[in-house]
Amino acid sequence: IDAVREFFERNNANIHRGIYPLAEKATAKIEEVRGKVAKFINASDVSEIVFTHGTTEALNLLASSYGSQFSQKKGVLLTEMEHHSNLIPWQHYAELRNSPVEFLTVGGDGVLDGRIIDSDGNEAFNTMNMYSVISFAHVSNVLGAITTPKSLFEKNQKIDTKAAVIVDAAQSVPHMPVDVKSLQADYITFSGHKMLSPAGVGILWGKQNLLNKVEPLLYGSQMIVDVSLGSAVFQKPPYLFESGTLPLEGIVGLGAAIDYLSDIGMDKIREHEIRLISYAIERLKKVDGITIYGPLDPSLRSGVISFNLRGIHPHDIAQVLGSKNICVRAGHHCAMPLHKKLGIPASVRISFGIYNDEEDIEAVIEGLQSVSDLFH
Repeated sequence: IDAVREFFERNNANIHRGIYPLAEKATAKIEEVRGKVAKFINASDVSEIVFTHGTTEALNLLASSYGSQFSQKKGVLLTEMEHHSNLIPWQHYAELRNSPVEFLTVGGDGVLDGRIIDSDGNEAFNTMNMYSVISFAHVSNVLGAITTPKSLFEKNQKIDTKAAVIVDAAQSVPHMPVDVKSLQADYITFSGHKMLSPAGVGILWGKQNLLNKVEPLLYGSQMIVDVSLGSAVFQKPPYLFESGTLPLEGIVGLGAAIDYLSDIGMDKIREHEIRLISYAIERLKKVDGITIYGPLDPSLRSGVISFNLRGIHPHDIAQVLGSKNICVRAGHHCAMPLHKKLGIPASVRISFGIYNDEEDIEAVIEGLQSVSDLFH
């Protein structure tokens, strides 16, 4: 908040345009944050960091470019537990080109089991060259399950490793150390608002040689080297993808958030989270009528736990807890196919952050007892 206010009061100008001191100062502030992001995820160069308006825009950018390469024989491989932002764009471009969209299935333990199905739920028997893109969540926003490219490829040997590997890291970057050099991904995407920054800002990281081949999603100002009435010459990444005016105050806020998280240490944040997950699961398992979704091993999940209570609608649970100032989500969490797979219309989700402790979990347990007393 202080960083955003300072930007508006002292540095408020558009970037990469004016040559007056205030504009140059604003430009320097934004480029400083680009460097902070690169360091935070261990990118090789600042040119690999693209500012977007969120994970959704970053995924749409990639889908619009790679979707143009789809064919009737070559499409995309996703998982059953994807957020709609990592499903709908791929569905759209696959439909335009009549391309296959297939899915790695989730087992009963809440982790991928290595099977591949088509959109009708039939077992898929593809060759090694069926996919232009493999795109999946690093952490499921419902199950909390952690999936890495390495674990994904180990589970299924027939996956084409020549495909572009895209990791939706919206639920992982704020909660654990993420090193793009060791992750074995070609691209990762994440959002600032999940890591304590203002909303409306996100990041696309991509390998430099691959970003140079990606087509922009938006065309207009700022991405230009030269324009005539008949043609245009564009800048190279990252500026190729940053047409128009960026959410400057959000980017500055993201920089402050990165400083804050880095000062604590992502290793310490992950340790704190594992301790809370372990505590929460043990306490929740004792609640009568509860079903917990996702892996029960804290080392296999990140900071969300979704659950249901037998005979009580998730919205009722969330409303009662909300009346006690306990903030939980209830619904399909933008992951309707996963909820259909689980055979439920909705679930309740508690989410952990660095600001939570065991007392918060005890408040949830006490609140759930009030829910049971009210509805039974």
